[in-house]
Amino acid sequence: VVDLIDAIKIRKEADIQKAKDYLAVIVSMRADFVQIAPNRNVSAGKLVLERPGKIRFDYEDPSPLLIVGDGKIINLIDYELRQVTKWPIMRTPLRPLVSKNIVYGDDVKITNVARDATAISVTMINPKNKRDGELRLIFTREPFTLKRWEVTDPQGNITIVALANIKTNMAVDKKTFMFDDPRPRRRRIPRRR
Repeated sequence: VVDLIDAIKIRKEADIQKAKDYLAVIVSMRADFVQIAPNRNVSAGKLVLERPGKIRFDYEDPSPLLIVGDGKIINLIDYELRQVTKWPIMRTPLRPLVSKNIVYGDDVKITNVARDATAISVTMINPKNKRDGELRLIFTREPFTLKRWEVTDPQGNITIVALANIKTNMAVDKKTFMFDDPRPRRRRIPRRR
C-alpha cells in the first residue's frame, strides 16, 4: 500500500512538472477556440496570447464581444451594448497562462492533479486571493499539449474553453492587443469664467 501511495505521489509530481515545463516555454500562442459559457451558450473564435499579460479573444459573429488584455488590464468589450468592462488581468483565473514568471506556491497554488487514459488535468488558484476563481488546465498526454481549460468563478459557474490548431512562440503584432472603443465620446464643454 505504501509503495502504491508513493508511486501515485511521484506520478502526480511528474505530471505537475510537465505542466510547469510546458507553460514555462510559451512566449506566445495562437489557437482557434470554442467556448461553453455557464448558461451553455456556445461561441467560437480565435485566441492570441503573448506573455506577460496580453490576450485577445476574437469571437465570431453573431457574438458582439471582444476580450483584450493589454498587459495590465483585461477589457470585455460589448459592441452591441457599447460598453467596456475592465479589471486587472492578474486578478483573473487566467493569471497562470499570461504571467511571465510564475512562482508556484506564491503566485499559483496547485490544488489538484488528475489523469485518465488520454489527459492530465492540473487545477490552480491564486493563494493570495481565492476569490479570483480557479483554473483547471487539461493537457493531452501524447503529445503533452494544452487542449482545454475550465475557469470556475467564485459562484461556482464554469466556463470551458477548448483549443485547436495551436501554434506557439511566433511573433505577434502589437496592434493585436488594441481595440476600437465602442463607448460614445463625451464632448468637452468649455467652462465659463
